[in-house]
Amino acid sequence: MKLTKSALRGVLEFVLYLSVFGATTVFIVGKDPSAMGVMSIGFFVLLLLMIATQLLKRHKDTQTGVPDEDERSTLIKYKAGYYSFFASGYVWIFIGLFGGRFSDVSVVVASGIMVSLVLSIGVKSYITAHYHEDQD
Repeated sequence: MKLTKSALRGVLEFVLYLSVFGATTVFIVGKDPSAMGVMSIGFFVLLLLMIATQLLKRHKDTQTGVPDEDERSTLIKYKAGYYSFFASGYVWIFIGLFGGRFSDVSVVVASGIMVSLVLSIGVKSYITAHYHEDQD
């Protein structure tokens, strides 16, 4: 089997993500093996699976001749970023109002980052599934 340029790029990207995931996991488990650490590891595993799915989809699209980026995907990316930014702003305002009730600041910050990331992924998935050309 001939390893194409895009397949090699995808494999290298996945190895990079996997090494970052491994280093993060070692750091989290070594520092805090509590429920928050386990939740963070589960979140990273989910994120790694999503990245692997995207890389496989990109490789399949490259094999069939579909371009990586087109006007529609660029518009979806910008629109999702716009909505995610404002939704994350409201999340951080909510955390600022009620975050003082927690004793550990790192839990509050980690939760805020995770919620913002999940919001971003959800908004992009929703806009991708429900995007129409006439609603710019």
